[in-house]
Amino acid sequence: MVYLRSLIFNILFYGTTVVMAILVLPALLLPAPVIRAAARLWGWVTVQALRVACGTHRLSGDLQAGSQVIYAAKHQSAWETVVLALLLHTPVFVLKRELLRLPLLGWYFSKAGCIAVDRSAGMRALRKLRDDAVAAASGGRSILIFPQGTRVAPGVSIVTRLVFLRFMRRPACRWCRSR
Repeated sequence: MVYLRSLIFNILFYGTTVVMAILVLPALLLPAPVIRAAARLWGWVTVQALRVACGTHRLSGDLQAGSQVIYAAKHQSAWETVVLALLLHTPVFVLKRELLRLPLLGWYFSKAGCIAVDRSAGMRALRKLRDDAVAAASGGRSILIFPQGTRVAPGVSIVTRLVFLRFMRRPACRWCRSR
């Protein structure tokens, strides 16, 4: 039954992704907030597909609504990216530069003001990330970063790139080590 529900959800998710990508194409000529609104709509449609296919009734959590924060999330699939666009208030997504080369989606990422990181550029990429994040934050938007730098399967741990911590002024929580 789980396999069947997953299959139904995947068909709905990827089907609506293709349809949304085509229908929203004219929005590339409009201001960036229109693209961000389309991303939220895509997230809403995805949550409805999840509700229909898997019986999920509610998504919730303390997302610091109204605050300007840095969200650091474990990247496991395309699903959480879409849903976080819905749940968070117009965050700036930090993504790998290669995603800007995707047809349609790459254009939407650029128009929405996502921060693209050239992972092969070393310190130059980090300085650009810092400058772009500061510019986005000065516009009142929160930052969403996937510190592992790639998708990670559930239950698997890899080294987290903690470079994004340089951007924090006041940490929301602190980690301590007992001696």
